[in-house]
Amino acid sequence: MEELTIISLELESLIEKIEFYKSSGKVFDSWDVYNHVDMPKNFESKTYGPLFTTYNDIVSRLKGYDKKTFSSLKKLKLSPPLLREDVDNNYNHYDYYLYTSEHLIEILFETKKAKKILDKFLNSKEKISTQQGVEFVAEDSLNSAIIGIIKEARSFITLIAPYIKLHERIKDALLLKLKVPALSLVVVFGKNEQDKSKSLSTSDKTFLNKFPKLSLYYKNRLHAKCYFNEKEVLLTSMNLYDYSQNNNIEFGVLIKKEINPSLYDEVITYFKDVIENSIKQ
Repeated sequence: MEELTIISLELESLIEKIEFYKSSGKVFDSWDVYNHVDMPKNFESKTYGPLFTTYNDIVSRLKGYDKKTFSSLKKLKLSPPLLREDVDNNYNHYDYYLYTSEHLIEILFETKKAKKILDKFLNSKEKISTQQGVEFVAEDSLNSAIIGIIKEARSFITLIAPYIKLHERIKDALLLKLKVPALSLVVVFGKNEQDKSKSLSTSDKTFLNKFPKLSLYYKNRLHAKCYFNEKEVLLTSMNLYDYSQNNNIEFGVLIKKEINPSLYDEVITYFKDVIENSIKQ
């Protein structure tokens, strides 16, 4: 996918280059084009080489990636082949062809067509990734995902992290769930076996005990961080710790049950086993 994104940028640059020469009203040979002759100083081309050979090379790369998707793209030929007057007509090389307005119109049309097909293909791949129910989240999106898991829960919330020091935003979201008496809250923490209050403070433990259906567990070897409800699960690097939320570079993967139930179930099954092998507090 990264290669296709680069090709998309190359096509965009090629289109800009062709449109410049087309709008200038001048006649350029392909050697001028290769060297960006008369191009604006701030023009940073991501393409090199004569227009037709650059385009044809891109078409070859696209068809090599997915022949069916890019089957409608055709390689172009200069027709008629117009050589510079000072070049031997037997010297058949693109570097010395002259570009007529007809040539530029043709290659511009085909290049825009290739860009449109490629971008549609890239967008469809991006949608498929989202439709698979797996979403990468980081920074503010990560915090929002955790809050969302709490707020959207209807039957249960499970919070698993070795270190827990609840941010006020987390507390506010949890307090709203006190209005849902049927909701169960499972919290698993770990580390600091000799002084567990270093992993879960007394004040946070008191706060959590407000929930009538709280199940609190301890697992010394716990290093994983996972937060989930009946709809989605978040696997992340971030502890449920206010310092981590405010200062660290953290990321995670959000899995939606509705779209990817098998992966959701696999994660939940694993962590249910972790909970069953933890010590209830």
